[in-house]
Amino acid sequence: MKCFQVISAIFCTFWCYLIHQNVQAVPGQCSDGADIAFMIDNADISLFKNHLEKEFVKNTMTKLVTKSSQLNAAIVLYNDEATAELNFTQNFDMNRFLHVMENLNNPDPCTASLTRIDQALQFTSDHVFGTDGGSRLGVPKIAVLLTHSAWSIGLKEFPLRNASQSLKQKGIRLLVVGTGPGVEAYKQELQDITETNDDLIMVKASSSLFLFESELVDKICSAIGK
Repeated sequence: MKCFQVISAIFCTFWCYLIHQNVQAVPGQCSDGADIAFMIDNADISLFKNHLEKEFVKNTMTKLVTKSSQLNAAIVLYNDEATAELNFTQNFDMNRFLHVMENLNNPDPCTASLTRIDQALQFTSDHVFGTDGGSRLGVPKIAVLLTHSAWSIGLKEFPLRNASQSLKQKGIRLLVVGTGPGVEAYKQELQDITETNDDLIMVKASSSLFLFESELVDKICSAIGK
């Protein structure tokens, strides 16, 4: 009986240790901080779906800052061209980030626009993670691409694998969130720009994006820890 009690005590101690390690793993990976650029597709989308994508980014960043006070974030908006809506700053202000996200230009529902993902990737490399973008030295750098457009153009003339090389050469980890049935047509092209298959999240509909917030947070934390 005493032997059984000793074995049970050892097992419980070991089990509690494992639980503690698992609980601490994700926050620890984020503790060093990172510069994170969100590239947001603004082409050919309804106001409602646009709102859902904004909320997805806002909620993801809100969850991330609970894990680390050393994060910084930038926002790129793109369709057939790309613009920096928020560059990295010396002192990251979460309220400012949320304000910029909330006030991003809404797409015109009466105007069809096309998506140039290659432009978004190149612009983010040159201007957001460039010398004028405010990115810090010596911290992990992550670019999160969100796209929903079925009418992405230039994939043959400007392959995404080539367009992503500039980011990869700078050591920037690319994560991709593709939303909607139209994105399935070029899923392989999106997969080609990621480091691993696990770096691509495919979401069937914008209404389901909120289900993937924690998954993206975990992937960002994992990328920071590597």
